[in-house]
Amino acid sequence: MDTNPHLRALLLENARITPDVLSEIEQRPDQCHVVERLVASGYIDESELAGALAQRTGRPRVSLDEAAPEERAVAFVSGPVCARFLVVPIEISSSSKGPHLVLAMSDPLDVEAIRAVHAEAEMRISPLVASASEVRRAIERTYGLPSPIPAPASAVTLPTSGEDESDEGVTIRPQVFENLFDEMEDGADEMIHALRSAQSDEECAVTLRGLVRQASSERDRLLFGLASVLVESGAISGLALAGVLSDEHDDTSDQGGDP
Repeated sequence: MDTNPHLRALLLENARITPDVLSEIEQRPDQCHVVERLVASGYIDESELAGALAQRTGRPRVSLDEAAPEERAVAFVSGPVCARFLVVPIEISSSSKGPHLVLAMSDPLDVEAIRAVHAEAEMRISPLVASASEVRRAIERTYGLPSPIPAPASAVTLPTSGEDESDEGVTIRPQVFENLFDEMEDGADEMIHALRSAQSDEECAVTLRGLVRQASSERDRLLFGLASVLVESGAISGLALAGVLSDEHDDTSDQGGDP
């Protein structure tokens, strides 16, 4: 599902999100909302985005972990529609214009979502803003639909040991992966070139995810995926990993030549 133009414009105001990054996120083959993908990849903070959407739309923000949807409101909207658009009905309210459905939305700028819910509920829609994870949890609780979202990206750390032990941990050293290309069937050169060409770790991760889809073997697909997750989470530097793999690859190539 393409991002609506209003949300796209808001997202692109974030310095970490470029049109290429957003396009790659949109094309991922899963059932997640684009907001969930961006949060899981570490590009945005969902609480900050919800605050920005509330400010942009003038709509109140609601905590779904504290407010349970009313059964009579839930009866008007199907679970699949809620899951597709990442919305959840809260209550039915009345005004001088008649009843209207109060709807918590991760993206209150999504006109298509409002139209879809209006078509089912056959009443006016009054949007509220909620964080994506709260909406997803409410959908799981209310409709019993499993969540398709990936685990949020976070730095992978290893505990320190010895006299310098602390709670902070250390990131994974790129040298740990210096034999990674040996396990690849066809993609070593492609991976090294991709990492060298990127200008930042964010670009490295985006490029590696693209290679996952293009990999010619299951082993390469898994290794590209592993590298992209580690770079994306901040566990290793993509540029440093490129240097280590390049040096190791060059050494092996030299050993394979004439004595």
